[in-house]
Amino acid sequence: MREFMFGRQAVLFYTLVALLTMTVAAHADTITIANTGTPQSPGSNRDANYIYTVTSDPTINPGVLPAPDGTNVQAAYIMDTNAWPIFHGPYIKNTGTGAWVGPQPQYAGGGLTATPNVYFIYQTSFTIAANIDPATVLISGMLASDNCPTFLGINGVGLGGNLMPNCATSGDSFSNGHAFKIGGTNASFGSTTNTYIAFAAFHTGINTIQIKVYNDSTAPPNPTGLVIWNMQGQGLEAPEPSTAGLLIAGIAAVAWLRRRSLRPSA
Repeated sequence: MREFMFGRQAVLFYTLVALLTMTVAAHADTITIANTGTPQSPGSNRDANYIYTVTSDPTINPGVLPAPDGTNVQAAYIMDTNAWPIFHGPYIKNTGTGAWVGPQPQYAGGGLTATPNVYFIYQTSFTIAANIDPATVLISGMLASDNCPTFLGINGVGLGGNLMPNCATSGDSFSNGHAFKIGGTNASFGSTTNTYIAFAAFHTGINTIQIKVYNDSTAPPNPTGLVIWNMQGQGLEAPEPSTAGLLIAGIAAVAWLRRRSLRPSA
């Protein structure tokens, strides 16, 4: 009788292993994040994917920016490729599908000049589907800005640390690309060499990324701008309730059979 019970236990054990394998082997799903450089409407030079506001106090956290209102929060301009920062200056140009965005589209009054000594806060968004575990999400990409320091935030919460490690080097922020990775608590970061990394609290549905860019007090023309490229995301599928239920039932059944098999026989 004991041999029969152990046989049943072995069968159920291997069934449990199979269920566990099904649960753990969740595949990665891609999270779509809009690239810059898409006009808001035909004939428009605004970028529909990026909105911005301005603050003079670096300690102010604006949270999640609301919809553009034409004053405090606006859609960013796609910077004209003939404008000084891109055509003449040392701005990085190899940005793939990314395009520079900023508070002005091109030359104005002899120079592309923005308000000095303020922080421009840009925001874009992406959606995490209901079948993806937010804790496993990893967002990565490349970024350049004028100027630095430059900071990142997720869902209105700052992530800490300056994205630009060489702020003291003149032009490093806008003449070189800077890699970043932002992950949930269970994200797999992989290689992080020369990469800004941070943990963030993602959630199912719409999430936002905030980029706070400082514009210094350089004499006019004093441009400012931001470009992000190769930004992508992925996350693992969350276990389906039915699979999780079978797993729990299998564990309970194995425990019950083992308990019975260990009882002294009559």
